[in-house]
Amino acid sequence: MPNKSDSAGKLHQYYTCKYLVSKNLQAKFNSPLEDSHKRQIHEEQFNKYEILSLKNIGELTGDEILQFASSNLATITDIGETSGAVGFKNTDDIRVITTDGTIHSFSLKCATSLSQILSKNMGAKSLLKDYFNAVSEQQKFNSKLEKHHLTFFETISKQKSTTIREARKIINDFSKTKGNKKPRFTDSHFPTANKARDEFLRNLKDELKSSLESLGKKNLAKAVNIILDTGKNHLLGNYSNNKENVVYVRIPDKTEEDIVSVRTRGNDAIVIVTNDYEVGFRYKFESSITSSIKLVGDYKKI
Repeated sequence: MPNKSDSAGKLHQYYTCKYLVSKNLQAKFNSPLEDSHKRQIHEEQFNKYEILSLKNIGELTGDEILQFASSNLATITDIGETSGAVGFKNTDDIRVITTDGTIHSFSLKCATSLSQILSKNMGAKSLLKDYFNAVSEQQKFNSKLEKHHLTFFETISKQKSTTIREARKIINDFSKTKGNKKPRFTDSHFPTANKARDEFLRNLKDELKSSLESLGKKNLAKAVNIILDTGKNHLLGNYSNNKENVVYVRIPDKTEEDIVSVRTRGNDAIVIVTNDYEVGFRYKFESSITSSIKLVGDYKKI
């Protein structure tokens, strides 16, 4: 089951495309959500008012696209689930081709508040290498992450382990003896889990801050440009009921001179501050105690 924010994004794309099709009945249309079963999985997460709002911003988004592409569309493609699948730099969500062969691509975001935009899920063990071009720093970070991760498991299990795999198995096996499929942070037989998680995530935050502070501003600007999708067409939709609106944004490339600082945000996030944006990074657990560690990116205008 996808999370709600991902489903909102997929439906935003689909409803936008369907609106464009209604304005260009002869256009070829492709979308993974034309499969009604796939679409239903996403739609079931919303009430009727939220669905109506998502459809409304789909229409508003479509109108914005038509300002670029007129109404003579030959092909409308909802890139949908494959956006980013062949590389973290591929972020287009909708592509339209006009009858004269001109291609227009757009990245879509939507939320009930646009004060902070979720950017993308990034690899917890590949962020520095992929986004900052910092291979050696990534290797150092991964070594520290694994050390902290092992300590996290040992704190919960009260047993020493030689590998993360072994430590994870101890906790999973113990959880099964208690009749649970997965070890949850809410389980009463893991009383130290929440405190251990907070300490683990704080350690990752501190390690990331140290890594970023060791990099030059050229590396920081490179990552910021990828995360902000600079130079691309963005359509940001607010699907709050009766407050729906869509904003077009095109963010210029950032240079070393635009980087202001690296700082902490709250207890669990690190941000790179530019002259007009904050780009955030936050580690979190996917779900259970033994699930994968995820890294979430976000940004907001300041």
